Amino acid sequence: MLASLRAEELIEGKAKTIYDQGLVGMLRQIHDDIDAATAAAYGWPADLAEPEILKRLVALNHARADEEARGQVRWLRPQYQNPSGEDASSKTGEMELVTPQTGGAAKKAPWPAEMLEQVKAVQAVLQAAPEPLKPEAVAAHFQRVKTEKVQETLKTLAGFAQAHALEDGRFAPIS
Repeated sequence: MLASLRAEELIEGKAKTIYDQGLVGMLRQIHDDIDAATAAAYGWPADLAEPEILKRLVALNHARADEEARGQVRWLRPQYQNPSGEDASSKTGEMELVTPQTGGAAKKAPWPAEMLEQVKAVQAVLQAAPEPLKPEAVAAHFQRVKTEKVQETLKTLAGFAQAHALEDGRFAPIS
């Protein structure tokens, strides 16, 4: 219905009943107000086309990612997100990697609970490795994780072009 309104199509019959009962005109005004407020918040013109909005949002996302990589985080709710007031640089999420040793017990990192952290941890192991690794070798860096879970994570990284899946079953980081 909103698309029909925006296209300035004639609304008659059953569509008119839906328009009236659904308060579609009011809904359209609310959407327009939200769009205008959002554009103003970003300092953008209110009449940007959707492709331009997406282009600008992607550029903004890249800029924020670069800032966060340098340790600059723009907290929206610092009391909730960062109650201790620690610098973001101390929260990089990087982990100390320990190469399993032969003949002795190696200190293993705990397997992260969250999927995003799991992906980051596996990617860090690949990046630190001097050569491509099999899933078993990656799993050996962590406590209490099944090789199948690590293999699934490695395949996900490969699927998103964040790792190379080699024919011999090993995985390598993207250089």
